[in-house]
Amino acid sequence: MKHTILFILLIVFNPVALIANEALPSDYKFIENGKAIKINQCGKFFGKITETQNTLIYKRGVSSCALIGGRHLNGGSYRITAELKQDCSARMFVGGSYVKGFMVNYGNFIQFHEGLISSKGSFKFKSFEISGDVTLEITSDRREAQLLVNGKKIATSNDPDVLKGGYFGITPVGKEEVKLVNFKLQATSSADTLPQAYRPMNRLHQSYWTEVYENTSKAEPCDVLFLGDSITDAFDGTCSFTKDPKRLGTASWERLSKDRVIVNAGIGSDRTQHLLWRVKKMPLEVMKPKNIVLLIGINNLGSGHHPDDVAEGIRQIVHELEKRSPESQIIVHGVFPLRRTKDVTTNKNRLIVNQKLAEMKWGKNVELMNLDTVMLDDKGLLKDGYSYDGCHLSETGFRVWEEAISKELN
Repeated sequence: MKHTILFILLIVFNPVALIANEALPSDYKFIENGKAIKINQCGKFFGKITETQNTLIYKRGVSSCALIGGRHLNGGSYRITAELKQDCSARMFVGGSYVKGFMVNYGNFIQFHEGLISSKGSFKFKSFEISGDVTLEITSDRREAQLLVNGKKIATSNDPDVLKGGYFGITPVGKEEVKLVNFKLQATSSADTLPQAYRPMNRLHQSYWTEVYENTSKAEPCDVLFLGDSITDAFDGTCSFTKDPKRLGTASWERLSKDRVIVNAGIGSDRTQHLLWRVKKMPLEVMKPKNIVLLIGINNLGSGHHPDDVAEGIRQIVHELEKRSPESQIIVHGVFPLRRTKDVTTNKNRLIVNQKLAEMKWGKNVELMNLDTVMLDDKGLLKDGYSYDGCHLSETGFRVWEEAISKELN
């Protein structure tokens, strides 16, 4: 039997927190009336989503099955409420944490399964039976967290992760899938509750990322600074994921470097939030780049981030660059097209991002460069031969990029 969850998530911060943090003008709506709104706006699904009329079938994925809500609620009172139908089997967790940057650890949860309420972690109480629909509520005033079941106080917690909310969400129990109807988050604009795409985040737990970040942080004055993800990473031929010369831009890089000092600060798998963290830390005042070339965003779209959020992430990166390196010419690329026909949604969303970028007002030293005119075929895909896997550029693709930017560099 498939179970139904009516999941309403509400977070209310106290007046002090609202004064300290300007409230966001809109709610985070993950699922509304059975439709996924912005799946990864401020959270993430592990598992597969299949839309049906008025519901979403949420199937268990390889990384277990968990619908994650807000990112580390921090510095304010909150209330999380989940309304569950009586035939539902689900686990509501709060105070979760990342382990090595990948897996989420659900150390504290309340479970409703076959009419029995139980828990694990810091909320300690004796399991009990309950009939009918159930409302689970967790509130925190930063000093104590309380668990209420149908309005009755059941247990308390002083776990630091629970007090600040941590990572929270819901997962099915005993079934491979569960129907989700509503999932909603209301939060303030603290750094920890902003959408992922423009919430600065590092990857210091990953050795290659740390190595590239530290090396570029020691850089001396340069003529050109490249910022981006794996596409940029492979431009100079030193990336970690391939050594095949046909998959690198080494020849183009050597031509660009002939009379210039160039620093490649592209890192594979980076998203806007990772690059935003880096540009806030890089010694730009020492590097004093004459030119900065920025290409970022495809990994955000591939992860399901909303195009509006990706465009805003790029805008904030540029704003930080303008602030910290005001004399630099900044070339901002639109998100490059993909070759693979299966990437229909990502290709569609990258056009939205690029259009958003075109509509934004930029400073006098910022040049927006969209290479679709030289990269797209008549079907709207990346031209054949410009990539070896449909995303990363081939030697030919890098030559096209080189020719486009070499004319613009100071």
